[in-house]
Amino acid sequence: MTDISIVSQGEFNTGRKYTAEGQRIVWAQFNDGAVYFRDRSRLIDGWMHTNFATVDAPEVLAMYDANSYSMMAPSSEHHMAGYEAELA
Repeated sequence: MTDISIVSQGEFNTGRKYTAEGQRIVWAQFNDGAVYFRDRSRLIDGWMHTNFATVDAPEVLAMYDANSYSMMAPSSEHHMAGYEAELA
């Protein structure tokens, strides 16, 4: 089992008019570079990978807009950690 831990996380609103509240996205980056995101407005979630030590909202949005993500978690440990991060 791999020790998966969150190194950064955040939430932002793009301001795009998908809902009356805009487009709300939450994300968490793990110590191995995996990034879990959830677009709460459009009900889309997925996984990205980065070589950055930490990511921020503009980088997450750029990867999302470029469709640089997968619906599959890198591992079952990532899947559970992403689920727990989204609930926090």
